Amino acid sequence: LAGGILALLLWVIKLFAARKQSTTARPTPAGSQNTGAIPLGTPRARPVVPTADTTAVVSSTWAVARSIPSPPSREPAYKSRWIPCGESVDVAGMSIPNGMLYVGLSLPTAQGRQEPALINPNLPVSRQPVDISQRQMQYWPSYSEISPDARRAYLQWLSTGRTDQSADIGYVFLFFYGLERRALIDLESISGAQEEVQSIVTEVRRLLSLYSGSGSFCRYGTTFVNYLTIDELLKNSNDLDSSPDGERRSYELPLKLRIALGTFAAAKKPVPAAWALRWALSDPNIVCRTAVVRCKDEFERLFYHRYTDQNGEGLLLPQNNKKLQLTYRPASSAFLGTQLSKALGDIPDIVAVTGPLTGPLKKLQKVV
Repeated sequence: LAGGILALLLWVIKLFAARKQSTTARPTPAGSQNTGAIPLGTPRARPVVPTADTTAVVSSTWAVARSIPSPPSREPAYKSRWIPCGESVDVAGMSIPNGMLYVGLSLPTAQGRQEPALINPNLPVSRQPVDISQRQMQYWPSYSEISPDARRAYLQWLSTGRTDQSADIGYVFLFFYGLERRALIDLESISGAQEEVQSIVTEVRRLLSLYSGSGSFCRYGTTFVNYLTIDELLKNSNDLDSSPDGERRSYELPLKLRIALGTFAAAKKPVPAAWALRWALSDPNIVCRTAVVRCKDEFERLFYHRYTDQNGEGLLLPQNNKKLQLTYRPASSAFLGTQLSKALGDIPDIVAVTGPLTGPLKKLQKVV
C-alpha cells in the first residue's frame, strides 16, 4: 500500500512539472498584451550607477517624463476692433468703405451679451443679393441674431457707402448702434477724442438728411447729436440776434429752440418775430393750416406783420424754477434701461410753463 501511494505521488509531481514547462515555452499570440514578466533563465540587467557623466542625462530624462506637457503656443485670440473713419474692410466678399463700425468675434456689453453692432465675419451670410428695402429684422436687431439674408442685406447697404435711401430703416439703426457705443463708451475715457466725436456727429447728420422720413430715427439721431454737441449749442445760445435755422417738426420742441426761448425768458427780453415764427412752426401744440406749407413765403410775411401788430417788440415769457436738462435714452439694446442726462446751467425750461392752454401759446396760436 505504501509503495502504491509513493508511485502516485511521483506521477502527480511529473505531471505538474510537465504542464509548467509547457506554459513557459508557449509563444505569445499576436496582438496580445505584454505582461512584463521576465522569462525564466533571462539574465537580469545590471542597475545603472550614476557617475559624473551620467547624472545630468538621467536627471534631465526624469524631468521631461514627469512634467506637465506645455500647451501649444497660440496667437492671442482675435476679439474685435473699431474700423476708423476712412478705412475699408472686407466681409463676406464685400468691401465696406469708410469704416466707422466694429468687426470681430466678440464684444460684450455691460449686461454680458454680444454687442448688437458687432459684425462677426465668421457668421453665415447669404450668397445671393437681397432686396434691402424689405424688412428682414425685428425691433432692436443684433447682427449675431439676424438671419443670413438680413446680414447680406445689411452688408450690401454698408458696401454702397450707406447712401441707399430705399434701405429699410432697421439697417440704419443697426449701424447707428455702433456709433452710440463708440461715442458714449469708448471715447468717454479717451482724452483728445473730440475730432473723432465730431466725425461721428457729421455722419449722423448725413444719415438724418438721407432718412428724414423715419420719425423714430430723426428723434434718436437729433437727440444724440445734441448730446454730443451740447457745449457748442450753449456757446451759440447767446447769439440771439441771428435768424434761427429751421428744424423738422417733431413731437417736442427742438432743443436749440428751447435753449433760445429759455435764454430770452432768463434775460426778460421779448421774443423777436423771427424766433416766434420758428417757434410756431416747430411746436407740436401749435395748429398749422395747410396754407402754412403750400404758401410758405406769403405766410411768413403775414406772420411778421400780425405778430408785430399784436405783440409789439415780442412776447415776454414767464420765468420758471425748473432748469433745462438734456436727456438721452440710447436706441441700442446694449444700453437697455440707461438714461443719460446733462444739465444746461441756469436756463429755465420754457416748455414747463408754455403748455397748450398757457398765455404765450394762446397768443402765438392767434397769429398763426
